[in-house]
Amino acid sequence: MRVTQNPWVERFVQLLDEEVIKNKVRCRPPALHNLDSLAPLAAEDRICTALKKIYEPTQQDYIILRGLLERAIGFCIDRYQDGRSFTEAIYDKTKIPRRLDARAICLTGLGGIGKSELIKALGRLLASETYVDIGSGHKPILLDPYWTHNFRRQPSLLKTLRELAYGTDLPRGRIDVSDLKDQARWRAFRDGTALMAADECQFISFGASANTKVTNTLISLLYLDLPFVYVSNYNLIHLLKKRWQQERDRLLCDPIVMLPELADTDDWRNFIDECKRVAGSWLEIDATKDAGQLHGYTFGVRRMLVDLFCVGYRLMRQRKLKAVDISLIKDAYGSVMYSEHRRDVEQLLSHPPASDSLPDDLRCPFDLQLDHVKQGQGGIRRQEQGNSRGILEAALTTSEKKELDEIRASSGVKMSEERQGKRPRRERANAGELMESMGQARSALNRKTIRS
Repeated sequence: MRVTQNPWVERFVQLLDEEVIKNKVRCRPPALHNLDSLAPLAAEDRICTALKKIYEPTQQDYIILRGLLERAIGFCIDRYQDGRSFTEAIYDKTKIPRRLDARAICLTGLGGIGKSELIKALGRLLASETYVDIGSGHKPILLDPYWTHNFRRQPSLLKTLRELAYGTDLPRGRIDVSDLKDQARWRAFRDGTALMAADECQFISFGASANTKVTNTLISLLYLDLPFVYVSNYNLIHLLKKRWQQERDRLLCDPIVMLPELADTDDWRNFIDECKRVAGSWLEIDATKDAGQLHGYTFGVRRMLVDLFCVGYRLMRQRKLKAVDISLIKDAYGSVMYSEHRRDVEQLLSHPPASDSLPDDLRCPFDLQLDHVKQGQGGIRRQEQGNSRGILEAALTTSEKKELDEIRASSGVKMSEERQGKRPRRERANAGELMESMGQARSALNRKTIRS
């Protein structure tokens, strides 16, 4: 047990170092062995489960985690002045400080980008065994720095408030919603809770009434007087943008947009290497040489990369091969099993991130072009342009591939070279614009975090 005199702020200050943050949140599952002794689909399931446990924090992850940590510190400095005022508020709820103009933090991004993993990482970062001794014969109070809730598991606001208000010690009978909010607010104050996150908010409700129900649920949680992060895919944010101004002001004016990793970064290559380590010797991918092509098949979305490797493994077992190399990954990309991801990737590569041509689940709801500092995207553009031809060929059926080979053979090398050198003008421009927007948005994210 660790007892300190100033626990509310001190517990977080020691976490501000970059290496401390990355080491606390990193998750490296053990490498898999003897997969060939299992039935193909059983082995594939083990691979998928293990790869999804990997959490190798990127620079973007660090910036977001550090920003949330700084918010928690600022909140605790304002809320917990001294032991005497804390004790008084414990016994008189009216003395608990209120956040009258609070705004929710909106964490959004493409599905599979790593939002839920970041929320779990935040829990690992903030976890500690810290007590506050308020004296006067009271037992030391164990602080609980972080509340998290998943709306896919429990979409009911009433049940959520009961859990937040009473934890596992739920009382019997009906309790008024306002009383639940008061109790949850008091419990958060007593336990030194400094952040609350709600994940998978798109599961709060479906149908015609979803817009209103989601808004009411999020605002109810916002008024528990904690820094509140809600996590959702793009499509829910588009719904919230149709609400009244006063609601949008509370829910949409403090956004954090998670962006896909760029192909020429160490973060992208490190994640590929970590997948190789966990998967085992069957995955023969070169993280340096193949990073660009893998990015073109996945748009830098980690969930898609994991699924692509799993489809590659299935093809390997079906064809009785010993390893998965980049040529087999190309076949996996063109397979029926990867067809939904492939459709999304090709749309994302063909349009800027906020283009009206994209469906709501792929279209970024916020303007990313906030900073006009280029991130040196020339290499990325060349990789994407070089990959596009391979992407289109991978999606062809067997008969279409045969026809393409016959055309090439009859046309000669000159035509083949000409085809390799040319791509539709719109695709090239859009891919470049997309990557430039991603780089600009990442710069804006860095600058915003530093200012905050």
